[in-house]
Amino acid sequence: IYIFLIFAISLIPSGPIIGEIQRFGIDKVFHLIEYFILGLLVHLFIKDRKKLFKIVYILIALVPIVDEYLIQRISGRTIDVWDFIFNIIGLYLGTSILFLIYKYRDKKTDN
Repeated sequence: IYIFLIFAISLIPSGPIIGEIQRFGIDKVFHLIEYFILGLLVHLFIKDRKKLFKIVYILIALVPIVDEYLIQRISGRTIDVWDFIFNIIGLYLGTSILFLIYKYRDKKTDN
């Protein structure tokens, strides 16, 4: 559901508000946050941690590419390589932070 929400946001056509967000670079923060949340959700809902990294790589390869495609082709806005980079960084941060928290918590409970 969250991935569809990301795509729905990408379909918003270019306008004065979108232009202002892009002009000030705030959109990079939005990209980072939305993909950070996606990374958290993926990590929280995947029970088998070994499969997590395979799924994350698939998401990294597919979701940002489809997202940027929707932005350019359907909404009429231009794509930016930095948006894609912030998507990937957010996704990695979201999954990595929870991975480290769980690893630390499991190590602490073993002691």
